Amino acid sequence: MPWRRGHPRRRDFLRVVLATASWPVLLAGFAALLAVAAAALAGGFALAANQDEPAGFLYWWRQSLLMLTGFELDATQHDSAESDFQAVQLAGAFLRLLIPALLLGAFVFRFLIARNVMVFREKVALVRKGNDHELVFRLYSSTGLELVDVRFAFFG
Repeated sequence: MPWRRGHPRRRDFLRVVLATASWPVLLAGFAALLAVAAAALAGGFALAANQDEPAGFLYWWRQSLLMLTGFELDATQHDSAESDFQAVQLAGAFLRLLIPALLLGAFVFRFLIARNVMVFREKVALVRKGNDHELVFRLYSSTGLELVDVRFAFFG
């Protein structure tokens, strides 16, 4: 069986960030995600809107941000025969459902994950077995869960 290269924490970047980030950092990430999604929707609305309406990008960004946070606005919710405008409206509705679910999932994940699952004892024991010596590391579970089939890998 070939060995995987690299530390597993480097492969699971999103989970590590969600587990180690503080609550204010998670909220700031949520606000940044809302701002970026609103900017993408604003670009779509600005391109799909009627040219006779004098509305710029900042107008559509504000309208999109308010739409993503749950406020119904006439500018983004009006019926339009243009398929481009309807596609942007559908994308906005999808993001309106997806982004709060991601935030809730991040909070639940952060709440349920223990920062240090295994706690090492500070002293290391040198145990004699026959003619050989073994170095013994003692570690304990810091959670209330029963751990079954725990395996360890050391990376150097």
